[in-house]
Amino acid sequence: GEMTAADAPAAGMTSVDIGIEQSEHTRRGKSLQRTGSICAPALWIAASRTEGAINHGQYIEDCGLSIPDLFFNEFHYDDRNRDNGEFIEGAGNINMDQSVRAV
Repeated sequence: GEMTAADAPAAGMTSVDIGIEQSEHTRRGKSLQRTGSICAPALWIAASRTEGAINHGQYIEDCGLSIPDLFFNEFHYDDRNRDNGEFIEGAGNINMDQSVRAV
C-alpha cells in the first residue's frame, strides 16, 4: 500500500505501491525483487532471494543518464515464524557515490 512520511527528510513524500507483498503465507527464502530492465519502469516479482546478485529476470544495460541515482532493488521482510535475514537492497547509477546513501 501507500503511505506518506510525517517527518524527517522524506516528510510529505508518498510511497509507491509495488503491487505485491510478503505475508505469513510467503514461503521461506523468498523476497520481493525488481525484474526486467533497470531502465524501464519497475516490475516486481516474488522469487528466491538473490541478495547481492542480479535478480531473477533482471538485466543491466546502458541507460545513459536516465537511471535513477538510487532505487530499491530487492526486499526481504519476514519469514513465517522466523525473524531473521531481513534486508533492503539498493542499487543506482554507477556514476553516483552510493557510499553516502542511507535508508
